[in-house]
Amino acid sequence: MGAQSQKWSRIAVQTKPAIQDPREMKTILTFSLRHLWGDLELHSCTLDVQSESSSNGSGVLLVKCPTESVAAVRAALTMVTPPPYLQSTVYRFDVMDIQSLV
Repeated sequence: MGAQSQKWSRIAVQTKPAIQDPREMKTILTFSLRHLWGDLELHSCTLDVQSESSSNGSGVLLVKCPTESVAAVRAALTMVTPPPYLQSTVYRFDVMDIQSLV
């Protein structure tokens, strides 16, 4: 499948405790994906995390990924495995919405 014909989706995720830095979320998500599918998994390669425009600090982040990776990303959001330096914190990621992007 060529890069031009690849379909994308966006997943709205509420984080508890609230994560404000999209880079931190991407690190946790990448670590979780690799924990589930090994170091050679392809789902994290094109993953992008952005913060939702919100002034209330709700901890909602937007994860953009190829549509074919949505199931793997949802699994990683459910089975969270933070990197060693964050393991003292218990994270909860709730998928709020999934949208296909045109």
